Parts: sequence; C-alpha cells; structure tokens
Amino acid sequence: MLRAVAEAVRGQNLPVEIISGSGTGTSAFDLAGNCYTELQTGSYVFMDADYGRLRDPDGAELPYQHALFVLATVVSANRAGQVTVDAGTKALAVNGPAPDRFIGVPPGSSYAFAGDEHGTIKLPPGAAAPAVGRRVLIGATHCDPTVNLHSSYRVVTADGSIARWPIVGRYG
Repeated sequence: MLRAVAEAVRGQNLPVEIISGSGTGTSAFDLAGNCYTELQTGSYVFMDADYGRLRDPDGAELPYQHALFVLATVVSANRAGQVTVDAGTKALAVNGPAPDRFIGVPPGSSYAFAGDEHGTIKLPPGAAAPAVGRRVLIGATHCDPTVNLHSSYRVVTADGSIARWPIVGRYG
C-alpha cells in the first residue's frame, strides 16, 4: 500500500525521495519489502523483554543485543529457591512481559514483581542463591517506560570505563 501511495504521488510529478517508517519490531520485515528508504528503529539500541519475544521472517531472534538492565541488590534470601531484590514497579516498567535476562543469577532464573520496591527472583532447582548484598542486573521489561523511571544511565564504554549519562526530557 505504501509503495502504491508513493507511486501515485510521483505520478503527480511530486518528488518522493524519502519513505520513512518502520520500527525495531518490524525492521526485518520492512527491510525485506524494499519500500522504505529510512527505518525509524530506536528501541533496538536497548532491546527489552517485549522485543525479545519477536522473531524475524525466518523465525530467528531480532539481530540486536540486550543492553538495558536495571541494577538491583539482593535484600533477602530467606526462602529456599528464591531471593528478593530491591527492584519492583518503581524500577521496572510493568507494561511488558516479566524480565527474562539477568546477569548475576543462575541461568534459568525468573522474575516476578512483588510490589513497588521489590521483586522476587525464582532460582532453578538446586541453584545456589546469591548472597544478601549481591548486585544483580535485571533486563528491562519495556525499555521506554523503564528509562522514564530513572534519572540517569550508567554506561559501560568500549574501553571498560563507566560513565554517567543523565536522562533528559523524562516525565516528572
């Protein structure tokens, strides 16, 4: 349909130099269609659990790496097979699937919201629980509203140093 509209406009002797659109979740489909001259992907720079569920036309994961994580601390390890962290709905957006990427807990762990300030991480059977005080990185549920909950990023640069970047233009 978009191609037909562009051709109709060109048929009226009006230039159509740029056809812009698409997004992170549809970029593979839109590239294959050869209609767009510019793709407006943005979330790919972070990725999140929501986009992580999508597949390209061949069934493969999108070709982007997850890069947005929330730093949390284990605040309780009193229940077997589970720890509590200090990252709940005030730290992670709730309008997406539960986080499914972690750094600092055993593979196969899963997250559940447990209130404003807390979440629980269920560990796979037989896995050792991280100690209270241990830092854990939790992948974002939905990148845009998660970013909005924070005042700055901590960015690991190519040389391994850590920089603080303020988040400007956020709500509130």
